[in-house]
Amino acid sequence: MGTDIFFILLSAFIIGFFSASVAAGPAGIMIFRTALLGQYKKCIPMVIGSLIMEAIYCGIALGLVGAVLLQGPRIRLFSKVVGAIIFFFIGIYLYKTDPNKEFREEVEELSFTEKTKSFLTGFLLIALNPSIILVWSAVITALISFDIISFGAYLDIIFFMLSAVAGLLLGSVVLIVLAKSYKKAFSTLFFKRVLQITGIFFVGVSLYSILRVILHLLKVI
Repeated sequence: MGTDIFFILLSAFIIGFFSASVAAGPAGIMIFRTALLGQYKKCIPMVIGSLIMEAIYCGIALGLVGAVLLQGPRIRLFSKVVGAIIFFFIGIYLYKTDPNKEFREEVEELSFTEKTKSFLTGFLLIALNPSIILVWSAVITALISFDIISFGAYLDIIFFMLSAVAGLLLGSVVLIVLAKSYKKAFSTLFFKRVLQITGIFFVGVSLYSILRVILHLLKVI
């Protein structure tokens, strides 16, 4: 029992950490961008909003154990399209970001409206991307199929969710710390170019995903 709980906690934490710090999803990119602009206080409600919705999607995936969603080709296609659209607009937004105009050192307290807007940004970027359910479902199914973890009770599922959220939180903090560190080492022009290149990359990924969906539909027809 103790060993099972250990592997459940460890695997969930590691997946959550790398999902937030390395996978570079829309919410993570926006958190990183906000930190690069020196708006660290805006990052906090954004992280909280994204964590709440990510936990909900993780719970949904755990409840379904991936079996239903992974066998639904239409759901997979729909999720890919929605994800591609989100990445497209995130890419455009990053490309148009001008650090010279938006950069500031935060010393004042954020207003309730700014906190709410930042929270909703993180929350909605996850909520509008149902492909996250598929990712969690695939990961959970893989972990179970390789006998890495096994869920013997509802308490195990709760532990998995909490540990995943802890990993996501630490991964988000790492993103913010990296942004803060590199912000001091490079000029705003450098970060403008980085954001533009990242924006172009995400637009390219979006268009490529849409093209694959179209080609798939043409084959079906």
